[in-house]
Amino acid sequence: MSLPILFSIPSDNGEYQLFGPVDDPIPNVSEQRIYEISKSEMINIRKKTVLVQLSTIIETYLESNKEDSYNLTKYTLSIIDEVECEIFVYLDYHENPYNYYYKIFAKNIEYESNGSLEKDFLLYESACFTNVFFLLENIKKVEHTYKLLDYYLLSPEKMLEAKTQRAFIPIHSDKVCSVCYDSTLEYTICKHSICLKCRDKCIVQGKTTCPICRGSNLSIYPNTL
Repeated sequence: MSLPILFSIPSDNGEYQLFGPVDDPIPNVSEQRIYEISKSEMINIRKKTVLVQLSTIIETYLESNKEDSYNLTKYTLSIIDEVECEIFVYLDYHENPYNYYYKIFAKNIEYESNGSLEKDFLLYESACFTNVFFLLENIKKVEHTYKLLDYYLLSPEKMLEAKTQRAFIPIHSDKVCSVCYDSTLEYTICKHSICLKCRDKCIVQGKTTCPICRGSNLSIYPNTL
């Protein structure tokens, strides 16, 4: 007997299904048959259920609001490599079938553009996905495995490449974060070095001025590096 369909995930034909077709009807209580599922399996099932539910919510919203984006962090908080982030999901409806992609922004960092302050400080933009379920799985992978190097959110492979470049062409010794003393190419408006992670930590703690001279607002990123 195959297991009943507890929930579904996208298959090649676009349908959502976790287990294969049910050969036999689900046993009733009188038969006293119990499916033995381990704790880890049950946790995984619950996670998949959440992914399916959220995928449906996002797809429904974007198909009804094609010119809009879906704010995945509107009611929650995403922290990636110690930096508070906002995540938005987009629909590319010009393709057939539709493609979905997402962008990750630094929540607490702004920058000047055309005389005004913009809050969409981009850290990462994904490739396209044919459905939101796989997109959400990719977001979890990024949250758990990607790391920041300055303002670049990099995969483990890209991080190795970046660090190898810096080993070959070292950053000058005077370019170190004024808080953690790690090498960085980033700085405040008043030209004092500070990495993105330390900048974000200071802002979250309410310390919004330059840690060296107190002369600028840490939440505002300089126009040029």
